Amino acid sequence: MSIELYTAIGALFVSFAGALLNYYKLKDAQKTWEHEQKISMEKTLLFKRLEKRFSHYSKTFSLLGKVRDIEYPKEHHIYIKNHKDELLTIADSLLEELYGEAGLFMEYETRSLILKTYQISYKYADNEATLSELIDSYYLARRQLRKDLEFDDSSGNQTAKDILKDKTQEVKELQQKEHKQFWAVTNKLAQSSRPGYPNKNVPLKTIKETIQKWKEKNIKTIICLLSDEEINTYYNSIDYDLINFYKNNGFEVFHISIEDYLNPPVSDDILNIIGHEYQNMKYPVLVHCGAGQDRTGRTIEYLINKYH
Repeated sequence: MSIELYTAIGALFVSFAGALLNYYKLKDAQKTWEHEQKISMEKTLLFKRLEKRFSHYSKTFSLLGKVRDIEYPKEHHIYIKNHKDELLTIADSLLEELYGEAGLFMEYETRSLILKTYQISYKYADNEATLSELIDSYYLARRQLRKDLEFDDSSGNQTAKDILKDKTQEVKELQQKEHKQFWAVTNKLAQSSRPGYPNKNVPLKTIKETIQKWKEKNIKTIICLLSDEEINTYYNSIDYDLINFYKNNGFEVFHISIEDYLNPPVSDDILNIIGHEYQNMKYPVLVHCGAGQDRTGRTIEYLINKYH
């Protein structure tokens, strides 16, 4: 063959390869565009269904004000106290619509008024955001508020937490909640908040009391999902770290450090690791993170679905 023929064949091959590559690029781009269009249409339909319902609660949003700032205006304190049940009902209705229609994080239910009002009115109370922005911000806002509420407020200002209940009532309700929700699978799988939650700098006495309660429930193994930073922050009263403290008190411990406020709270890869270890653990097993909600809830749900 002549050089010209080789050159022509080479050029033809390069042209064909380029055309083929462009075809697959366009095909992928088309798939991506179609996927985005589908999501956009679904969102549009969802917003249309929900928009009228949200408008009914605009007065409540205005009353509550910018709950993003955590602190309520003083003139609203009495109203919130006197209308707590009414506001809870409204919050429940909105959450049911969000959970039911949008299917957003149905497994994480919370009864706290401040959490609910914060979720539903994040940047929406004064029409500062559209409904689409509200839904996009929904999960992040809820988790961020829980983080803020763990923050010690020594300023003397009344927060929503102070308005709704005193410390004694809060502790009582937390104890009742823990009693009812301790066992996910009776005598096999339990769930809890961290020792001393929601306090920071937990005293050694509180940690020992919590451990004694777990021993009374015959817990053999602890799955701890606290991040290393959380352990170092909350448990300075222990001469050595919390994990070794558990072990020295007779528990078998599996600790995997997971940062809080992630979406999702626990990744599928980490769940698989936990599940693999879980099969060889001594029962009963107790799972805990910080509040005993998001990381713990997702892990418990996974273990129940796969192993029980």
